[in-house]
Formats: sequence, C-alpha cells, structure tokens
Amino acid sequence: MQNPIAWQDSLSVGIETIDNQHKSLFQALSDLQKTAQSRGERQAIQRLFTFLAQYTVEHFRDEEALMRGWNYSRYEAHKAEHDLLVTRLSELWENWMARECEIDDVVDFLAIWLSHHIAINDKHIGIEFREGGSRESPP
Repeated sequence: MQNPIAWQDSLSVGIETIDNQHKSLFQALSDLQKTAQSRGERQAIQRLFTFLAQYTVEHFRDEEALMRGWNYSRYEAHKAEHDLLVTRLSELWENWMARECEIDDVVDFLAIWLSHHIAINDKHIGIEFREGGSRESPP
C-alpha cells in the first residue's frame, strides 16, 4: 500500500467548490486507507467504501453541472472519464465483496486515479475558467 494519502495544495484547481470537494475525497480515501491498514472490520471498510463511492458520484454530478454551466470545451471527454471511474468503482466493489481483490488494491487504484485526474484534467477546468475572464465566480 502507498504512503499515507493526503491532499496536496499543488492539486488545487483554483475553484473553491471543486477544491473543497477534492479535499473531502482525499479525506474519505485516507480514512479508508487507515482502516484497511489497521485491518479494521470488514463492515467498517464496507461503510467507508460505500461513502467514498457515493461521494465520488455526488462530486462528479456537481463538477459536471459547473462544466455545463460554463460550456466547458472538454466537457464530453471529462464526463466520459467520470463515467468510466463510476463503472470501475462498481467493479471494484463487486470484486472486493466477492473477496477477489484486497481493499489495499482498491485504495491504491483510487489514489493514483484521483491524483492523476485532478492534476491533469481538473486543473484544465480551472485554467479555462480563469482564461474566460468574464466571470468572477463559477455559476
């Protein structure tokens, strides 16, 4: 398993609403990681995994609404990535429930995916928003 998962300021996209949700995702993932590392009860891991998956879907919904409101140029491709992760989360859930994978594998996958997605794709949202110049804050 990776080092402790924590939010890094370098991942900020410069849009407070999105950054705050990203911080919450990292906290939820960190909680899942800590519980897994301490070999917490399966039921506790299940609760944390469920919360993380549900919060991810909520975050994607909010982020996509902002992107649509701004007519974000890369909306379709960005949403497709979100959809793929939601599908992958469902697969990971099924595999973990069937004891076909370890929760450590799930945590590692999500930490890498989330960091990469924010650093590359979500950062572009902030760049395009700032370059748009006409809006003072997201809709």
